[in-house]
Amino acid sequence: MDISERIRRSIEFAVTEHRGERISCTVSVGVTSVSEGITNLDGLLRKADDRLYAAKGSGRNRVISADQPE
Repeated sequence: MDISERIRRSIEFAVTEHRGERISCTVSVGVTSVSEGITNLDGLLRKADDRLYAAKGSGRNRVISADQPE
């Protein structure tokens, strides 16, 4: 969670210029872990993907993990 949040903040505050226009972006992240009873890579990726879409659906520019509602 901490690493994901640091990455999210870094991207949020990074601004670049292209052809005289300021460009910024944000990122949403879904976080899960093997310790949640997921036994294979497909399950792990599916759970992280579910949380990614939950982050996007709740306003974007967020990190969502197991201890937050999906």
